[in-house]
Amino acid sequence: MHHKYSDTDADPHNAKRGFFFSHIGWILVDRHPDYLGKIEKIDLNDLKNDPIVWFQHRFYVPLVSVYS
Repeated sequence: MHHKYSDTDADPHNAKRGFFFSHIGWILVDRHPDYLGKIEKIDLNDLKNDPIVWFQHRFYVPLVSVYS
């Protein structure tokens, strides 16, 4: 969302809303309605079907535990 809709209300880290908002404030407030409307339309099937992404998602915690 951040890269697709950069610096719009659909961007969760919209820099046009200020420095504090883009770094910390976005965590503290509810999502903008534009964001909520567009997040449902993003197609992530390519990532869900990618075996490398699946492996990383499935084994992230064990791998980080071993290599930390």
